[in-house]
Amino acid sequence: MKSRIIKENRNKSGIYRWVNNTNNNSYVGSGINLSKRIGDYYKKSELMRNPRPINFALLKYKHKNFTLEIIEYCSKEKLLEREQHYLDLLKLKYNILKFAYSLLSFKHNA
Repeated sequence: MKSRIIKENRNKSGIYRWVNNTNNNSYVGSGINLSKRIGDYYKKSELMRNPRPINFALLKYKHKNFTLEIIEYCSKEKLLEREQHYLDLLKLKYNILKFAYSLLSFKHNA
């Protein structure tokens, strides 16, 4: 499944969502090249290097307990606007940022 997803999304930009099938928590993200962006979630080194709730969840529950959805394809120019739409629309447990591709609302733990 992983290789099919990566192949089908090569050079496409859009919005994706990971849904944890054990607790229904989810995460929304975007990528200019979905193939590369999604591929990073399958690399343990990337998950460990970047300490975010979705990465911890993928490591803890394993990929087999998640559903990956491509919510929509869109142009690179519309990417942040469309991601923000889903950040505002959905209740997302794993997203720590409130604004698409912005650290404006993020507070680091001391």
